[in-house]
Amino acid sequence: MAGPHLGRTAVLVLAGTAFLRTAHTTPVPTVRQAAVACRAWVYVADRDPAGLNVRAGPGGGSPVIGRVPRQHAGTMLRIVESRGGWLRYDTVVVIVEGDKPAAAAPRGGWVFGALLGTTARPVGGRPDGEVVLRQAADTTSAVRGRLRGEETLAVVRGCSGAWLEVAIRRGEERLTGWLAPQDQCGNPVTTCP
Repeated sequence: MAGPHLGRTAVLVLAGTAFLRTAHTTPVPTVRQAAVACRAWVYVADRDPAGLNVRAGPGGGSPVIGRVPRQHAGTMLRIVESRGGWLRYDTVVVIVEGDKPAAAAPRGGWVFGALLGTTARPVGGRPDGEVVLRQAADTTSAVRGRLRGEETLAVVRGCSGAWLEVAIRRGEERLTGWLAPQDQCGNPVTTCP
């Protein structure tokens, strides 16, 4: 559903979230939802060589306060809050290669969840090797999808407690749901215990 057009700018409203679109950028959500507390590790999946933008608040209209560098083996963030697809982190771990120095990164801020990832992997010696995506952040919630073996989830959509809301694409199929803490690996260069 398109909103009013202002020159080369249009406002779109999708599922309760407003997006601002210009001719030269992708849609950027303006956040109006309540914040949700959480605590989980994710990794930076953004491929931009300039690094991942870190903002002062949730939403594309918030000022950029720095960038998480892309030049290293990988970068992990501990997320502590989710709001409308944006995630706030309070700790950054830059994984360096050899003797390369770690570039400075903001110690905390807001980043767009679609640029973060986690790896889903079965734990606890499950005989079926399955990872279950749930409808809500609860082990008794309905099953939304099943993953076999270890799979990288390119998108972290949100978080609640230690659970991550994720999306994965397999060809034309797109699975979304909540990933339990024991099934997450937020380290991009190794498997987690």
